[in-house]
Amino acid sequence: REWSLLVDEAADVEAHAAKLMREDCSIHFHVWTPDAFMELLEHARDELGMPFAIAELAFNQHEFIAVLTRTE
Repeated sequence: REWSLLVDEAADVEAHAAKLMREDCSIHFHVWTPDAFMELLEHARDELGMPFAIAELAFNQHEFIAVLTRTE
């Protein structure tokens, strides 16, 4: 229901949500602030030893994208 309302912005939220359920639609997402996401990336790199550098963190109106480069 929440996906139908907030993401798909369906005109008939209940009908749309029921359709997604019938189709066994798998919806999974995370919501991060840029600062919290940067902390996650830094933890993965520094504490877990994942080999990447953070090349860029770019923003648009509602989203952001992290560009990572492999260092090994």
